[in-house]
Amino acid sequence: MSKDDRNHITHYGSIDVKKSKRLLNKRGMSWDQLVTRGSRIPAFPGRPKVALLNANPFSEGIANLGFQTIMQWLISHEINVYVGFADTCSTARHFLNDPNTKAGDCDVIAISIPFEDTYLNVVRLIRSIGLNTLAASRNGGDPLVVAGGMAMINPMPFQDFIDAFVIGEGRPALVEIAERCASSLNKSEVLESLAGIAGVYVPSSYSIVVDDRGRVSEFDAGSAPKTVYSTPALNMAANPIYSNWTSEFACYEYDDYFSVMMALGCKKKCPFCVVGHVQGLRTGEALNVDDDVVVNLAEERRDRYGTDLVKLFFSSAFSSGDGDIDSEDLKTVHEKLIGKGFQVRDGSLNVKQADRELMGLLKAAGQTELTFAPETVERLRPGMLKSYITDEKLHQLAEWASEGKLDYVLYTLCGVPGETDDTPRELGRLVRSIRNVLAPDCRMEVHYNPVFTKAQTPFQYYRMLRPKEIRRKFNLLKSSAGQGITFVSVIDDPMCYYQPILARGDPRLGNILLELSRYSQPTEAQWKEALARHRIDDSSFFDSRDPNDRLPWEHIDYANHQKLKSRFSFNYAL
Repeated sequence: MSKDDRNHITHYGSIDVKKSKRLLNKRGMSWDQLVTRGSRIPAFPGRPKVALLNANPFSEGIANLGFQTIMQWLISHEINVYVGFADTCSTARHFLNDPNTKAGDCDVIAISIPFEDTYLNVVRLIRSIGLNTLAASRNGGDPLVVAGGMAMINPMPFQDFIDAFVIGEGRPALVEIAERCASSLNKSEVLESLAGIAGVYVPSSYSIVVDDRGRVSEFDAGSAPKTVYSTPALNMAANPIYSNWTSEFACYEYDDYFSVMMALGCKKKCPFCVVGHVQGLRTGEALNVDDDVVVNLAEERRDRYGTDLVKLFFSSAFSSGDGDIDSEDLKTVHEKLIGKGFQVRDGSLNVKQADRELMGLLKAAGQTELTFAPETVERLRPGMLKSYITDEKLHQLAEWASEGKLDYVLYTLCGVPGETDDTPRELGRLVRSIRNVLAPDCRMEVHYNPVFTKAQTPFQYYRMLRPKEIRRKFNLLKSSAGQGITFVSVIDDPMCYYQPILARGDPRLGNILLELSRYSQPTEAQWKEALARHRIDDSSFFDSRDPNDRLPWEHIDYANHQKLKSRFSFNYAL
């Protein structure tokens, strides 16, 4: 067996901010030195000032479309924007684009929190710009600290740190918050008024007590809304989501690219998936951008910066018809972009979109790999609402990938309903069988990660496997998968332990975040020790939840908790 035939394992997980900060220091820490292309950030004298911080390091944060979209929206409403990332903010220099402005000069500190692996960075960011980390300890002269982003489907771990949360679509709400903060010196009055803005949650207006199992024992909203409903996304035809600023130091392999969000939400409602339950409209409908809008934006970008590469995000949900997901819209946008001379890159695709014609268009657009998400073995896919994905189709896709000399990537999960020890072995045999169909010169990559139970989905009540059990199953998978596979996983990272805790966390975790934010990269042992010191039983985050109990985040409503309870009880409770 040659070295190239052996399996490779790529681990990813917790972010090393210290390491990225050292690298950025070598390059220079100004916006102009780091950002390669994009419009300048203008100044608007006399207008509100917002510090827009991203809890990711620069390389990931600058590529975040949500962050860029908020930034563009604020600028279009003549709000002054000061930018920082987890590895660029320091006590000496708060913002990349203005070395002289300090956090105390701003009306609002707005923090984008994309995923649980950035939670400690949020506390570090607040501390690094000279503010007290605890909201109750900040005074009336301090700027208001606001948070939003995908991870705020459950804001409860940050109850002690954040003055207000934007739930759902953040663009109009953040402008309104900035205007109100700039026009008033009375912080308590501003906070009271913010509770009246749709989609804004002000934690200080609520009294919430949880017991040692993470169940709400007391809830009092006072005069605030008893339920904070998420604000739905704006129409994507009129308000497309796309990149303005790019950097050769971004996390992508390309020096220049133009990114476009193709869809928000998904017609499929996979029980573990946040996108299908949180994004899109409250009715559950997905939103799609118009293909002509994508082409026009790409041409404008090329005219200005010479950009020829277009990255399409959430192509897997891009299907505008009233029926099920199909490939017609995706084919149309590829045909138009190819006809204009663009290269195109898609991420994960839905198997329902995959046919030979689309495969040919992807190859013609310069795509180098195909990515699909069967999640588990065929007999268990119905429980994940993926019965339409058959092993036969996965093998057929491997044949098409071979014809086009495309690499083949599968996303799979550990801990799905009905899983036994034979499941990872069976999955390994499937992977080996597909590898045998795939051409030898095509790379096969298998992502294998736990089912992370997330708020605002039916699986917010589902049990989460312990890291030890997950790692054991990973070994079973690898032992039966054969050779020539690249495995990608977070399983060996401390994230395997702390993500389920933070995803279904509650106010008890405030002290944990405060303590561990002092460490560069806390180990799994340090997370466990901190929980033990504060007498928090971690089983309250890993065990299944009773749908009859009130969850700490249940007053935050994206998808109707009663429907989520019903779906879980009917399909998964046993």
